[in-house]
Amino acid sequence: MFQRTKICSGLLIAFGSSLLTVGAFAQDTSVQRVEITGSSIKRIDAETSEPITIIKADDLKKQGVTTVEQILQNVSAVQVQQGTSQVVGSSSAGAAQADIRGLGANKTLVLLNGRRIANNAFDSSAPDLNMIPFAAIERVEVLRDGASALYGTDAIAGVINFITRKDYRGGTITVGLDAPQHPGGSAHSANLGLGLGDFQKDGFNVFGFIDFNKQAAITSKQRTLAQKKLTGPSATTFPGTYTADTTALDSDGNPVSVTYTPFAAPDCPASQHLYSRSPTQCGEVTSDFVNYIPKAERISGLLKSSIKLTENHTLGLEAFYSQNRVVSDIAPVPYGALSIDTTSPYYPGNGITPVPPGVTLAPDQGPVGVRYRDVFNGYREDIGTNSQSRFTASLEGNLLDWDYNLGASINSNSVSDYLSHGYTNGDIITQGVFDGTINPFGAQTPAGAALLASAVKNGVLQSASGSVQTLDGHASHELGDWFKAGRAVAVAVGFEARHERFRQAANTVYAEQVVASTGIDPNTFNAGHRNVYAGFVELNVPVIKSLEVTVAARYDKYSDFGNTTNPKFGFRFQPVKSFLLRGSYSTGFRAPSLYELNAAPTYGNTSGGQNDPINCPDGVNPKSGHPFSCNNQFEALSGGNTSLKPEKSKNATLGIVLEPITDLTAEFDVYNISFNNQIGGLADTTVFADYNRYQQYFHYNSTGDLSTDGTQCPGSDCGYVDLRNQNLGGVRTNGVDIALNYRANAGSMGKLAFGLQSTWVHKFEYQNEPGGDYIQNVGVYSGLNPVFRWQHNANITWNLDPFAVGLAGHYKTGYTDQNNNDEGHRVGSYATFDLYGAYSMAKGFALTVGVRNLLDREPPFTNQSATFQGGYDPRFTDPTGRTFYARGTYNF
Repeated sequence: MFQRTKICSGLLIAFGSSLLTVGAFAQDTSVQRVEITGSSIKRIDAETSEPITIIKADDLKKQGVTTVEQILQNVSAVQVQQGTSQVVGSSSAGAAQADIRGLGANKTLVLLNGRRIANNAFDSSAPDLNMIPFAAIERVEVLRDGASALYGTDAIAGVINFITRKDYRGGTITVGLDAPQHPGGSAHSANLGLGLGDFQKDGFNVFGFIDFNKQAAITSKQRTLAQKKLTGPSATTFPGTYTADTTALDSDGNPVSVTYTPFAAPDCPASQHLYSRSPTQCGEVTSDFVNYIPKAERISGLLKSSIKLTENHTLGLEAFYSQNRVVSDIAPVPYGALSIDTTSPYYPGNGITPVPPGVTLAPDQGPVGVRYRDVFNGYREDIGTNSQSRFTASLEGNLLDWDYNLGASINSNSVSDYLSHGYTNGDIITQGVFDGTINPFGAQTPAGAALLASAVKNGVLQSASGSVQTLDGHASHELGDWFKAGRAVAVAVGFEARHERFRQAANTVYAEQVVASTGIDPNTFNAGHRNVYAGFVELNVPVIKSLEVTVAARYDKYSDFGNTTNPKFGFRFQPVKSFLLRGSYSTGFRAPSLYELNAAPTYGNTSGGQNDPINCPDGVNPKSGHPFSCNNQFEALSGGNTSLKPEKSKNATLGIVLEPITDLTAEFDVYNISFNNQIGGLADTTVFADYNRYQQYFHYNSTGDLSTDGTQCPGSDCGYVDLRNQNLGGVRTNGVDIALNYRANAGSMGKLAFGLQSTWVHKFEYQNEPGGDYIQNVGVYSGLNPVFRWQHNANITWNLDPFAVGLAGHYKTGYTDQNNNDEGHRVGSYATFDLYGAYSMAKGFALTVGVRNLLDREPPFTNQSATFQGGYDPRFTDPTGRTFYARGTYNF
């Protein structure tokens, strides 16, 4: 696996049974020109001035990796990752997205064989990694540096290029099973590959792969994570609660309100998912109903052919299709702003619903406010279906001593959200509670049960589609040895033209019925399109034998916001075999997505547990007449902004690669990234935490309230928080990527290899508005997520053909928790280990068995409220626990 090439001496670091291209110390006779991510110049020397990580998919499969999402969890430079589990309580359709440096998934460019695929259609921000055909992947190249000078938008943080096999002959069948030690979460996988034609002899090769993966759900009942410590039980419960004014008066002469619940803390029955949320009140633990891991089924297929037209020209045709179907559950519908009429048999004091002891309600106060959760109709279930397809035709070869590649591709993505259980018509529920047909405080009469059952509504809530059509090409050519450095100057030129389009729409008639259950504006309709034209040039100049410099620049013109030019400069200096110094500086940009520009203003819910800063300033006691102002979800306005400016960045890297002794290598790459004009809406947690600073975003209705469900918004009496897109402040981050590798050949005792990949973040800070204070994010949950100070991935393998044994370790440092209050809670560090063994025959059969999370480590507790899973954070940790797996492959 560790090869040396004649001119560039390509250093390969083994990490986690994968290969990390990080340096260059070699000697061999290979002279084949290659093109790697981050450069359009085909060259013998595969090492450039930029830090690139190369991961071999076959090696990671030995560790039990079965999805593209899992591959990126093994890259220490990836800070935050949206995974399939975030579909719980959202409309992502199970999309998984990678985020290099923690700058946002929309600032990491994802390619398949060097070309773009369509972004997830629901928000057009970034592609869904689950859509990439896993079985056909040969390797993944991760460029850990900005690359707008070559690739244009979205490449501020870096580029992830998934590269499939170029050809394949014969057949292969692989089946796999994952069996967790604890209930739930089992997985089955299978893939089939077939190929024929020897490209060199027959002049063609055609092959195809089909991959299938089925993941069983893990429910909260199958794990004890949330039972260790409870995170903000909801005030909307079943049995429900009512809030009414009393005859007692406060110091201002206003009636003192009382909140009544059939159960009072600390005697909250856990059998009904009720736990203490204050010294006197019970709350509903909604995480008891959710999926920790959702049920998912994925199928993907790729068909690829290469046809030799002449000795120097090859026609390539490639098509793939993927579909991901994810089923997720959340808690029953909360109705936080109901009222009950005085004529109802369930009105307080009418004989069924009691009044708290020692309390006298205010006379003639009329209907009282009620919170009620529809436990009768059970959990809410969504089925998200995400489909992706691409067809690409390419022509590559050599013409007049220019290496060229021309391509045209058609990409499409479609997503739908089907509500299959527990969603209800809010108008029916509201009227039924008001007139006394539905009992919000206890058991139902036959009439109440029938009315609740009739309120259930299943259907397609919303759907979206997006497409990208692209025509691109580039060519490279050697210009001669200008400075007598022993290597020729090389130049590359290229162009790209693409048309982007997206459309997202709610199923208005159905969405109107379930708006109180979903928070989705029934009038949601977002659409946009644009054309992009770009040209770039790249020049690599060997100055002396040990030094070369690279300059590049790209011009992009957008039909909807303007144009931008971004340069890049890099150098590579290797005075001796054992020392390499490299660095780069560039500017970058990210164009506002079509969704960010064109999304229509729509209303939805904030995250749970917010307190109205005016009507519930202490977070516990609502002001008189505002019973729903504490620990609630409120209406938030989101939407696009056609005046958005692009995000602009400055990127710099400086790295050294050392080989102090034979077979021991070390790489250290310092990075520094800053960008401004950050696009987004302020996080609701940020706005609610500092009303004095952000009061311009609060819009109260005529009663002085923020609305708590979609029955009031949109409308003239809607109270909401404005979180629409805008250009916020800047972001600054810097740190170091570290990679170590040692390999030992023990002769008859086999070969031993050790690899370590680490990322240390020195600084990560952001502004909420231009010119505002910078907020520290390293080791602190701030805004939407924490940024980890350290992340490590280590691996040690022993190979004695045909056997191999490996141990992998993964580590993240702890951080100060969200919702920290005055407790000083800190989320603990998270470390897991994986053990595997493999047997491979020269031809025919191969078997891998292993254990993931060998020590059965549970995720550390966190108060986070960004996801519906309670007690831990599914973006960074895995609740599955110790898992045994087996993979069997037969080649024929």
